[in-house]
Amino acid sequence: MALVWLAVALSLPGLTAQNGSCAETLAKSDTQRLFEKVFGNAVVPDAARHAQVKSGKEGERHWFDTNGDGRADEVWYIDTALRHPEAMRPVLVRVLDEDGDLKQGDEPDTDSDLYVADWKADGTVDVVLDYSDHDGDNDVDEMGMYFVGDTHSYFHEPTIRVWWGLDVGDDNLLWHDIAYTYDQTLCQFRTHFGGDELFVAFALPLSGDRWVSFFENPFLFYDRDGDGVTEEVLRISGIENEVEAIRWSFDTDNDGTRESPRDFDCSI
Repeated sequence: MALVWLAVALSLPGLTAQNGSCAETLAKSDTQRLFEKVFGNAVVPDAARHAQVKSGKEGERHWFDTNGDGRADEVWYIDTALRHPEAMRPVLVRVLDEDGDLKQGDEPDTDSDLYVADWKADGTVDVVLDYSDHDGDNDVDEMGMYFVGDTHSYFHEPTIRVWWGLDVGDDNLLWHDIAYTYDQTLCQFRTHFGGDELFVAFALPLSGDRWVSFFENPFLFYDRDGDGVTEEVLRISGIENEVEAIRWSFDTDNDGTRESPRDFDCSI
């Protein structure tokens, strides 16, 4: 389910992603259509399984063999992690095993699994979190946080959006989430914007057929000396091919540390 590969970078979000409030302003059919446009049957509700999980014990795992091959390929549960805000609870999660390594009794992983989250367990998809492993080493190399945005003046219609990140340095550290999405206030300083990484914000309009780079476009992090700490960042903001601003920053005295990684002394 990974986003089509694009030779662009990832960026530190400048706005809090208010995914819930955006989605609530749209017709439910548009929200569902946007998710299905990207993920197909993976986000089509299954009422029977949803009811089984919702009526069960919170935190209990439910494994399902959806294709009849004798092997579990999905696990569902109510996520009880303390990081999830009360306003979004209960968070009902459906995890689809995309690389065939899930076994009955196993926990889902973050190398190549797709997490579909239903806030308040009301039967609707609110956000999707997708992890991908590109080099076969069973750890995360890419992740995307997908949510439905409100109508922007550039698109003139609802869009599905994604914060798309790539772990270039292969340190297996990317974004922190709450309720399977990103909130700048709660997530920024727990997210690994460091080392060698990149991210981009993309949007796909309801009637569109391609992803459009949107907002942070891209945001690039460079670890020049291989110590796991970024010494140089380049942030380009704009929509599609229109550049609105460029910021190029440096840790000129190279005194950033893993404990205090954002130590940039000069910006252009």
